[in-house]
Amino acid sequence: MRDGFPKPVVVLLTLLFLLGLAVTLPWFFYNAWYGAVHGMGIVAAGGLDILAAMRISALLSVWMTLTSALLWFHHKQAASYTTALELLFGVCFGFFLFLLLLTGAGAVFGS
Repeated sequence: MRDGFPKPVVVLLTLLFLLGLAVTLPWFFYNAWYGAVHGMGIVAAGGLDILAAMRISALLSVWMTLTSALLWFHHKQAASYTTALELLFGVCFGFFLFLLLLTGAGAVFGS
């Protein structure tokens, strides 16, 4: 059986993942809800620049993509069979990578 990362590294990655999830999900869901209800995003209502909001979204997506990828790699290495945590971190990795591609393009190429 192969081992993944050492236990302190896994605990740190898990804490970073949970902290990122606690910050990222409200940011994205509040933006989506505000846009659906008011017809405009939080950017126009709150006085936040669109480019600044995309950069915040891209930064949060990078954070979640990296932590979920490392935890996915750890759980993939730790067991020879597919576990629920491996599936969870794989789905999170794919979802946040997609969000990173959407928000990162605007954050990098926006003016």
